[in-house]
Amino acid sequence: MKRILTVFLLCATLVSLGSCAKTPGEAFETIPKTGTTTISQISENQDDQTPEAGAETYAGPYSALTGLPCSEEDASLRPVAFTINNEIEYLPQGGLYTVGLSQADVIFETNIEANGSGTRLFPLFSQSALKNTPRVGTVRSARPYFINLALMADAYLCYDGASSSDDARDKNGNVLPAKEYARWMLHNSGVDALSVYTGAYGKMDADLKDKIGTHDRYNTLCALGEPVLKALTDRYPEKAYDDVLRRTLFSFGENELENKPSASRIKVIYADWNRNYTACDFVYDPNTRLYEKGQYVYKNMKTRTVVRDADNGKTLQFTNVFVLYTNQYAYDYRLSEGELLGPYHIKVDLIGASGEGYYFTNGKYEKITWRGPDDTKSVIRYYSSSGAELTVNPGKTYISLVNKNVSDNPEIS
Repeated sequence: MKRILTVFLLCATLVSLGSCAKTPGEAFETIPKTGTTTISQISENQDDQTPEAGAETYAGPYSALTGLPCSEEDASLRPVAFTINNEIEYLPQGGLYTVGLSQADVIFETNIEANGSGTRLFPLFSQSALKNTPRVGTVRSARPYFINLALMADAYLCYDGASSSDDARDKNGNVLPAKEYARWMLHNSGVDALSVYTGAYGKMDADLKDKIGTHDRYNTLCALGEPVLKALTDRYPEKAYDDVLRRTLFSFGENELENKPSASRIKVIYADWNRNYTACDFVYDPNTRLYEKGQYVYKNMKTRTVVRDADNGKTLQFTNVFVLYTNQYAYDYRLSEGELLGPYHIKVDLIGASGEGYYFTNGKYEKITWRGPDDTKSVIRYYSSSGAELTVNPGKTYISLVNKNVSDNPEIS
C-alpha cells in the first residue's frame, strides 16, 4: 500500500531557490497551489510514478514545522526541542507565564506522572527562532515519549535530568529494566541531546524567583537560546535533517473545514488524575483567526488566566490545535524511604500506535484519526473523517496528548 508523504522542504544542499535536485527514483505529483503554500507529494513506491508533462515542481522553501515560507537555511536545519515545566502550583504566578514559548513553532503537551503532578510541555523551535530567543524555560527532565518525539522530528533535545529507576519499583518492589526510562534512552536511542544544567547553557533566573518565591532549580532554570544552539551544532555534526522528506510534521495546505461544526472555545483535561490540577483552553479570535491559550489556576481550577511569555508579554496563539486520544498508563510506583507509594511514571504510546482525536482551525473542527510511525524515522500522520490524509493550515500548532480514558474531553463550545 502506497504511503504518501508531504514534501515541502528543499534539499540541504540547495544553493539557490528552485535548484533542489531529486534523488534518483524520486517522482513528484504536484497539487495545485493553495493560499501561499505550494504542496508536492512523493510516494515511497516511486518507480511507477513519473511527473506529468509541464507539471509545476516544488518552489519552496517552507518550514517543516509550520509550512510557512522561510529561508533555505532554516528549511534544511534541524529544529530544537525542550522539556518544559507545567506544574501549575510552582510556575510563575500560578501559570500566567511561560518563558520564550511564544517563539516556538509547535508545542506538545501531555501528562508526566500518574499522581496529579501536572503536565509537561515539549516545544519545537526553528534554529532562527531560537537564535532570537534569549531564554527558554523553565526546563525539566526528559521522559521516554519526549525523546521519541524528538527523534521523530529529527530534533535536538534540551533537558535537565531524566526519569530513572532510582526512585521507582514495580508492584513487587523489583527494579525495572533501565531501558524503560529516559536516562537509558539518552545514551542509547541516538537522540542528539544536551543537558542545560551548567553555567554555559542555563541559569536560574532571579526574576522568576521573585515571581514564585523560590529559587528552586526545577522552577527557575532557563536554557540560554543562542549558547544552547551553538553547543548543539558544535557537538553534533549532522546539522541538516537526515531525511527531510519524512520529517515534515503535517501535510500543509489550505483547509477551511467547510460545513464543519464551530469551535470558539476548547477546554482540555489531560487525565482523570490531573482533572483537579492541570487544564487549559483555547479561545478563537475571528479577527486574527488564531486560538489563544489559557490556563486554569491551581487550586480552585475555576480561575482562567491568559498564558504570556515572561520575556515579551506575548500570549501563546496558534493556527491549529490538535487533541489526540492516546494510551497512557503508569508502569511503576514511587519509592520513598523503602515504601511503595502510588503510581508514578507513565507511558504514552506513540510508536506503532493509533487513535482518534480532533483538529481545530479557523473556528471549526473535525474528528480525525492519527497513526504513529513504526519507528522514530518518521512522524505522526493525521487523517480526516473521510480517511484521506488531513490537510493542515500553515502556521503554529498546539498538540494536546490526552489520556483516552477521559470521556468528556475536550469540551467544545
